[in-house]
Amino acid sequence: MSNSVIRTSRVQAPSTLSAIDLCTVLALCLDVANSNPRDGLTNEQMSPYIDRVLRTPSNWMIYSTALLQRAWIEFERPHLAERSALQLQALLDQHTTRLTITQASVQSVEESAKVPERLAYIHSITYPPRWELKRDMAQRYAKLGVYGSAAEIFVELELWDEAVECYAAMQLEGAAEKIVRARLAEAETPQMRCALGDLTQDPQHYERAWRLSGGRLARAKTALGRYFFFKGDYETAVAHFQAAVAVKPLLPRAWFTLGAALMRLERWPEALAAFTRVVAQEPDDGEAWGNCGAIHLRAGEYERASAALAQALRQNRASWRMWDNQITALLHLERWDEAVYAMHRFLDLRDKHQQPPDTGALAILAQAASGVDGGSGGAAAAADVPLVKAVAELLGRVAASIKSDAQAWEVYAVFNERLARGADKVADCRAKQCRALLARSGWERNPEAIAQVADASEKLSAAYRAQGTPAALYQAKMHLKSCCSKVQAGRDAVECEGHLKLQALLAEVTAKPAA
Repeated sequence: MSNSVIRTSRVQAPSTLSAIDLCTVLALCLDVANSNPRDGLTNEQMSPYIDRVLRTPSNWMIYSTALLQRAWIEFERPHLAERSALQLQALLDQHTTRLTITQASVQSVEESAKVPERLAYIHSITYPPRWELKRDMAQRYAKLGVYGSAAEIFVELELWDEAVECYAAMQLEGAAEKIVRARLAEAETPQMRCALGDLTQDPQHYERAWRLSGGRLARAKTALGRYFFFKGDYETAVAHFQAAVAVKPLLPRAWFTLGAALMRLERWPEALAAFTRVVAQEPDDGEAWGNCGAIHLRAGEYERASAALAQALRQNRASWRMWDNQITALLHLERWDEAVYAMHRFLDLRDKHQQPPDTGALAILAQAASGVDGGSGGAAAAADVPLVKAVAELLGRVAASIKSDAQAWEVYAVFNERLARGADKVADCRAKQCRALLARSGWERNPEAIAQVADASEKLSAAYRAQGTPAALYQAKMHLKSCCSKVQAGRDAVECEGHLKLQALLAEVTAKPAA
């Protein structure tokens, strides 16, 4: 073999970098963050730079900056968020000589880095000031639900709005209101007046905040809009939301509630415009996409409705209402295969919503499938067409899960008849249709219900007679005799047309069983 072949390999230890080189590595790390969207992939790209700095510590401030960047990245991962918060707290405690949980002894304070070391590369890195780090720490505590610690820091930093929000989240409205009124006693500001409105639910405070801001505080009008929306005064709510978004258009939640209020008022074009604003600002808002789809559907714009609902279902696949609307749109567009898929997804969610499938939609699908041309092979060849097989599977699933729906059995029976899928299958569907009708309480005393039973029984008798066996004919006779007996026992509708029809069918089956 050639002498150039490498027989062994060694992993070389990383070379030691100077402090200024480590600052450069951190700068490259920040360049990745500044040049890419803030998502998981960007965090993964930043991690190697941080790990390289942490591997060869040379300066207290540089090392702390790397730890801070790593903690911020880890906070985005749910299973590391608490560890990240503890690391941030330790970095924060390094700026004080007080004893804390992460700085629990006098010795640890005395052994901390001296001022010259801390300031040596202060202009080469981006380490935040202590008060900015405390604010960041408080915000992260609030995200973790540690509102008490967050509120303490916000009060210390005199960030009153955030402190009030934390106390309100802890349901300590008294403490929050005390802060707000104290601030208002010193100087009345629109923000504090709004905060008082949030705590007291008095719309006068929002009106006052709006006037104090000179008509520039969108938060005041948004709060007024929500207040009147939940009161059911949609006209007033719309006016307030429109004022809010006129001042500050980038308010997706305000646009969404505005759209909802406009839908209540049936002002559909304006509602669509509002929800369009929402999806432009937040493309992942499935509810807004769903509302856009519903409005297009109402207007008969089925192509646009289907496209909007497809976007909605990408974000929220567990919404049975969206699947139901999508089924309607796809049926109008005659996209049968997609409609079958959507119907299956609707059925998957039935354990949650308990809503029966639309038998009208099932009938349209069954009619579309039964109209498929099997060519020279006839009905037998049509049965192998993918759409026919898919609809047959869907109808079988519906029938198995909703046994008490007579209309669903009617659709299944007609489907089997048109495709000549066997007299036994048709008779079975017709029998289950009649069974569902007979299971209704008090049908034998209701002329309309008796008429439905008579119509279904006529079709069942025809199916049994098509089988032509003595057993099938006997079943037809027994079914009709049982129906007549129950109507006669009910007494209230003996003379109705439905009962007369049942008697005529019974006489026909008895007299001419071999028809």
